[in-house]
Amino acid sequence: MSRSLVRWGFRFAILMVLATACGVPLDDRPAPIPADDIPDALVPSATTAPLAPARDDVLLWYVRDTSLVPVRRTIPGEAGATAALQELLAGPTIPEREGNLRTAIADPSSVVGVAVAAGTAVVTLSPSFSEIPAGDQLLAIAQLVLSMTDLRGVGRVHFEIDGQRVAVPLPDGAASSEDVVRDNYIDLVVTER
Repeated sequence: MSRSLVRWGFRFAILMVLATACGVPLDDRPAPIPADDIPDALVPSATTAPLAPARDDVLLWYVRDTSLVPVRRTIPGEAGATAALQELLAGPTIPEREGNLRTAIADPSSVVGVAVAAGTAVVTLSPSFSEIPAGDQLLAIAQLVLSMTDLRGVGRVHFEIDGQRVAVPLPDGAASSEDVVRDNYIDLVVTER
């Protein structure tokens, strides 16, 4: 017999002796570990810090003068359309307002909600939305379109009041009751100077 085979056999025998000497019983199937045998470090306690809630970033659009400016926000949970809309309707923060940002959606109740289906966000407006002055109405629609189309999986937006599509203003002075996309409002975005 070769020397290396003898060495290997000897090492195997030593490993077997050590493994059986450790006192770890071998079972045919899994069995629960008695609570008294679980180390304290592995048992959750009241002082164990809870996991931090999931957070996600969204890009929202606010108004500076007559242009739109993006603002990154971190919101709890996944950045879905409803959460993004709620954050947008909350308006600019105090530091953002001090930086001359505002929202053209002065009355948050003029935007009822949003649903997304097949890549299109359907934004429901209240009839009071038509009371927003024309210039701000264009900016408000642009805020909504840009904020919604910055969400994953949303490429188009259309607007409804009481379940009926409504025409929304476009920057060229026209109006559209069809789906609109971010390119329709991209000329309103402020460019870095």
